[in-house]
Amino acid sequence: MKLKTISIFAALFIVAPNFFATEGMWLPNLIKALNYSDMQSKGLMISAEEIYSVNNSSMKDAVAHFNGGCTSEVVSNKGLLFTNHHCGYSQIANHSTVEKNYLRDGFWAKNFGEELANESLYVDFIVRIEDVTSKMLGGSKAEGESEDDFVKRKTAEITKELINGTDYMAKIKPFNYGNKYFAFVIERFTDIRLVGAPPSAIGKFGFDTDNWVWPRHTGDFSIFRIYANKDNKPADYSSENIPYTPKHYFPISLKGVKEGDFSMVYGFPGRTQQFLTSYAVDQKMNKTNPARIDMREKSLAVINSTMKQSEELRIRYASYQSGVSNAWKKWKGENFGLEKENALAKKIEKERIYTERINENEELKKQFGLLLPSLKTLYKENESYQKAFDYYIEMIYSGPKSLRHINNFVSVIENAEKYRLAGSLDAEMEKLKKNYQAFIDYPEQLEFEKRMWKSLYSTSMNHVGKEFHPDNLLAQSNYLTNMDKIIDDMFEKSMFLSEKKLLNYLNNPTEKNLKKIKKDKGYTMVKSFYDALRGKVIPAYYSNEDKITELMKEYSKSIQIVFPTEKYWYDANSTLRVSYGQIEGSAPRDGMRYTHKTTAEGIMAKYIPNNDEFDVPEKLISLINNKDYGRYSEGDSTLVICFTGSNHTTGGNSGSPVINANGELIGINFDRSWESTMSDVMFSEKLCRNITVDIRYVLFVIDKYAGASHLIEEMKLVETPKFTIKKDKIVGGIELPIQNSGVLKSLEKQMSK
Repeated sequence: MKLKTISIFAALFIVAPNFFATEGMWLPNLIKALNYSDMQSKGLMISAEEIYSVNNSSMKDAVAHFNGGCTSEVVSNKGLLFTNHHCGYSQIANHSTVEKNYLRDGFWAKNFGEELANESLYVDFIVRIEDVTSKMLGGSKAEGESEDDFVKRKTAEITKELINGTDYMAKIKPFNYGNKYFAFVIERFTDIRLVGAPPSAIGKFGFDTDNWVWPRHTGDFSIFRIYANKDNKPADYSSENIPYTPKHYFPISLKGVKEGDFSMVYGFPGRTQQFLTSYAVDQKMNKTNPARIDMREKSLAVINSTMKQSEELRIRYASYQSGVSNAWKKWKGENFGLEKENALAKKIEKERIYTERINENEELKKQFGLLLPSLKTLYKENESYQKAFDYYIEMIYSGPKSLRHINNFVSVIENAEKYRLAGSLDAEMEKLKKNYQAFIDYPEQLEFEKRMWKSLYSTSMNHVGKEFHPDNLLAQSNYLTNMDKIIDDMFEKSMFLSEKKLLNYLNNPTEKNLKKIKKDKGYTMVKSFYDALRGKVIPAYYSNEDKITELMKEYSKSIQIVFPTEKYWYDANSTLRVSYGQIEGSAPRDGMRYTHKTTAEGIMAKYIPNNDEFDVPEKLISLINNKDYGRYSEGDSTLVICFTGSNHTTGGNSGSPVINANGELIGINFDRSWESTMSDVMFSEKLCRNITVDIRYVLFVIDKYAGASHLIEEMKLVETPKFTIKKDKIVGGIELPIQNSGVLKSLEKQMSK
């Protein structure tokens, strides 16, 4: 074969399929056995060992679980760490003051000495993953030992064995409802320092309005650094610590992406439920989601009308509104996607085939024949409890803050004697006094709180079965029609809501004074509410849920027996996973077609001066107007901001590295499109898209906007290369024996023409 030089873009255009999307969040230790050939056929150019290896450095060593909730990635040999702006938001906020408002203005450390320490922040790296199923399921329970206690004992024994003689941690997680167990050996670093963050006008651009929405123009990133001791080992914060030298860090591609390119997301997705039955999907779509959406809409109506009253109120309730709106939007999108893809009908049809196949085989019928009927019965029996649970939980999490505020007092006062005996009652009272002072010092919020109670509490009581209603209401006649009067009376007479008399009792918490507090109308209202939830709803609800989970263990196992040719993946459970697909746009509705990328021109099209969501910093406006993009542009005059792909993601993938076929970082995952939220239940190749901030925009903000070029100098940037094709390798690229690579075979065929 003659030597020829081609651009990598041309090579991939020749061999990459036009359209593919792959469902699944795959354990990286199983990639070589389950997915590697498929990934190769779709364009992957690196080996399986470069994705996951125990004995050699690999990409897994550059992917860190960020504070237990998000994902992050190492991008330099000095422990530099990228994650999302919203993942680092609380740390940025904690360092912000009126004089140094890093949320508003951004933050950029000029050297190691200016990097800011963060209390309680940590990142976890996975050292190795082990299948411990036989160990967890082997052995016998001790006499009188419950199943839960047996699992806890086995977990403790195996964990001790896994980390013996090391400074590592280990977590053992059940998969497929306990049919499988994997252990994750972890190295945790606790000295994590803030290095850089764009202003919120970049990091949160369009935040609430654009949340779960495409097209997107958000620079959702922040930068941290891992520090270690002089031996490069984890250590608590110390001025003597030095930047961590990682086992692996991601090279960063400046080549950009085009539609059809292979892409891979590496991270810690939170939760998916692919095996749900039609009964569960029906419950979610037609009962649970509508109930929660209803409660959030009631809450948002009060919040939004309050925010319109003044700029002060808009600022005060902006974060609250954002939190309530986030899940509301997600559930609406989830229902839209599930309905559009006929998810319920598909589940019913698959269960019909499943039942036919089960009934055709006497052994399978005997083993699994009662599973679906039993699950159907349990969901029916749990329906009223589920409804009460949904409305009560929404009352707590999207309802009046005063409900949770007063419950903090109830929790302490009901256990006052225990605290007194432990010698900690005075300390607990001091905490309560501070909380009370902070709450009562803003009397304007009392009218807001009263409106929230009237809207959400009334809604809850009118939907939840009377058998689950709080006793303090049941003791009153016609309470459903008198709810407004009951709430007015509570706000007028409760010392928690209208007077400072409570402080006198808290300052002198005698038994007599505590009895007076317990008679307070706010106290009795809140205590009775939580007593109803904990006493009338939760026991039966969780008892049924436990029974459902036990049956689902058998059902998920049976599905894989009845449909043996399908490729199965383990549901996400906040453990390290790989998903792969391609860069592509979407067409979620009739007549609507979205491209796969957005550009800087879109930022200016959305720009609204002095608006919390769509303001644009003056310097960024100047850079965009002058098209001063440096080497981060696409072509001569375009700056790509975000792109979408068909990678299977969920919550927890925020901050995940998005990686190209060569193992290079091309972006940071931060969201899904509205309709894509259905992927927690059912993945759709047509609808499901993850949203990524283009790494070139991240670098542009760091370099051209912030002037933090010293950070760029740490990174390994990969420009658009030229590759020479030889018989057994790509010179300047990644060596792969041609007989083992479908990609290189295709290249050889094209080059010989």
